[in-house]
Amino acid sequence: MTPLFLFRIYRFPGLEIYKTIEDDTLKSFDHELKIKALNGLSYYIEVRIRRRKLPEVDRVLSYIFNELIYNYHDLFKRKVGRINNAQKKNEI
Repeated sequence: MTPLFLFRIYRFPGLEIYKTIEDDTLKSFDHELKIKALNGLSYYIEVRIRRRKLPEVDRVLSYIFNELIYNYHDLFKRKVGRINNAQKKNEI
């Protein structure tokens, strides 16, 4: 992916979906809309991992694992391993 494409994902819709976590409206969405928002957050997290912007990723994962029921966790459990690998690479 090109840097411009990654920036576009970050800017819109990623940042807009991230705001639903900041203002705590994501958990009030109906199931179908919540699934779409979580898919968008998944792409947003990928962009943030590639750009090594991990604090926002931590915020998203913390919200998902602590505020949403377990049915919504599976998509993000796989991301945790990638984040751990990215953090290990930063330490080396």
